[in-house]
Amino acid sequence: MDNPKTNPISLFFDAISNNYAGLIAVLLISATTYLFVTEKNIPKLLEILDVMIVSYLFGKKSR
Repeated sequence: MDNPKTNPISLFFDAISNNYAGLIAVLLISATTYLFVTEKNIPKLLEILDVMIVSYLFGKKSR
């Protein structure tokens, strides 16, 4: 736990700081899931943003 290269908490924060698109994707998908589970209307813009960010991440991973 003392070594920052193997400490899970530092690795998590390092991954977030280096991958903002991944963090944005998690936040958007979480918001969409919350709205779906609570049976509230999901705004069309949120749906479009979900598709755009996930498509970007899959396109980035395939290269």
